Amino acid sequence: MSASHVTPTDHLYVYRNVWEGEDTEYVLAPADGWIVSISSNEERIARWDSSITVPDHRIVIMHTCSFFTIFIHLGELAPDVMAHTGEISPDSKWYSIRSTPVPVKAGEPIAKMGLTGFDWSVHDTDTILDFVIPDHYEGENWKIHTVDPFQFFEEPLKSDLLSKVVREIEPRAGKIDYDIEGTIAGNWFQDGTVGYRVLEGGGGKYWEKHLTIAYDWIDPTKVRISIGLDTGINDEQDCNVCFGNYAVRGNGPDPATIGTESGLIKYELMSRTGLNNVEIGNTSLGTFLVQHLGNRTIRIEVIAGKLPDEVIGFSDASLIYRR
Repeated sequence: MSASHVTPTDHLYVYRNVWEGEDTEYVLAPADGWIVSISSNEERIARWDSSITVPDHRIVIMHTCSFFTIFIHLGELAPDVMAHTGEISPDSKWYSIRSTPVPVKAGEPIAKMGLTGFDWSVHDTDTILDFVIPDHYEGENWKIHTVDPFQFFEEPLKSDLLSKVVREIEPRAGKIDYDIEGTIAGNWFQDGTVGYRVLEGGGGKYWEKHLTIAYDWIDPTKVRISIGLDTGINDEQDCNVCFGNYAVRGNGPDPATIGTESGLIKYELMSRTGLNNVEIGNTSLGTFLVQHLGNRTIRIEVIAGKLPDEVIGFSDASLIYRR
């Protein structure tokens, strides 16, 4: 959870070190299947050398009618893939319905790794995660079908992959569905907006209307409040690793225990520090007010630079969020 990913992300992040010389590393198909869509975005520029640019591809592989792998931010397509699709210009898409799917076998190259990292997710449409209102994710309809990819690998590859995973707590691939009916835990959407659909009028930074009250992706015992709106908190100055995702002083109260009977709750938003920014930092950033109003509705307000004892209650700047 950070920046435009206000709610927990449905994908894992895979990183490598900066390469030397010609980049010859390819991402391989994890299982037999068919490439059914490729999106080509604007080229990416290496942050360590602006003369290095690589393509930016999102590739969807269908393994069965209900089981898919998605890769994002892959680089140059493998020759066999390119031979099938032809060149895909930036800001355009290739779909198998316009020609035929690209068959791939497990272990075959599909594209270069790109820069130093890419996104990876696996989705099973026979699985539906525990979101209170799944329809709110129609704009990213694969999200509610996200599954742990590691369970599908055989040894010794499974253990090799898990040895590189930062999170040590099960499930090792993490969790994204923290919604608990009747509590403040989970994902919320600003009143008047509808989840992952584009804003009225089209386009827009829809994630600015998102809010998540949940837990850290590495250490789920740590409470996190991830806020899309402009809170007035100066992250660059006071928490340059937060990107809108804050720890709370005292690590509580647990959002899973807060419901309509709890009344007004005051969280003191804190910076984050330590390995992978998991620990609660020493910088107080402001107060987050939240109250569960019932009927899948909460009222919230962020008061930057104020301690909880300095805040009496909601002002006219408070906002309504719904499931």
